[in-house]
Amino acid sequence: LTSSDFTGRTLEVYHEDSSHFGVAAASDRGQTSTTCYRGNVNCAGSTVPSSDLVPFFTIKCGSQIYFGPDRYHFNQGPDLNGKFRSYVCLGQAKGVVPEWKLIGYFKDGACGVLSDAVYDPAF
Repeated sequence: LTSSDFTGRTLEVYHEDSSHFGVAAASDRGQTSTTCYRGNVNCAGSTVPSSDLVPFFTIKCGSQIYFGPDRYHFNQGPDLNGKFRSYVCLGQAKGVVPEWKLIGYFKDGACGVLSDAVYDPAF
């Protein structure tokens, strides 16, 4: 691996309100500008990890939605053996498992207003 392998594209999260959001990526590696014809920029990140960025996911458990870095957001906490079961959705019927999508890498605490918003890939 070389340092150029970690040159990603800027990602910007756009929203019109706090219920839906979309993500636009810069057209080339290393570029910082994005284009979206709707909404306003809420936060910016990258397509590649770095020391100051954490992975952000959209997680869907049944009808519940989360956007952020907490992989265990819908988890019931540690079991009797102290293990977290990221494949369990608290309060959902047996067999309902989380659907995860990696959106990109952002600063921890960024994009907070959108933590309960739905990701719209066609935004």
